[in-house]
Amino acid sequence: MNSAGWEKLITPEELAAEILRRAAFVGLGAASVREIDHLNILVSTRLAMGRALAHLPSRPQHVVVDGLPVKGLGWEHEAVVGGDGRVHCVACASILAKVVRDRLMTRLARRYPG
Repeated sequence: MNSAGWEKLITPEELAAEILRRAAFVGLGAASVREIDHLNILVSTRLAMGRALAHLPSRPQHVVVDGLPVKGLGWEHEAVVGGDGRVHCVACASILAKVVRDRLMTRLARRYPG
């Protein structure tokens, strides 16, 4: 503990960097606003997951997704409701996704203030 009695907390950016250092490999995928508007959030989420899996340098032995099974994903997977609180790799993926999203939103806020 420091002199104020508080331990130093790790920032999301530091945690993401540590996850990236330790991960065997990482694949990121996204869906655009246009895709979400035209297709719906469920289809767009499936597209983003498929893109993330396609960006992996090798095919994983096991795929775990947070929530319910993803129909039409095209990859055999295990669905775990509350997975980000129960499965280490899902928690790590959630942290990375949120850090990447926050970075994007920060850049967009500079480009489109207000």
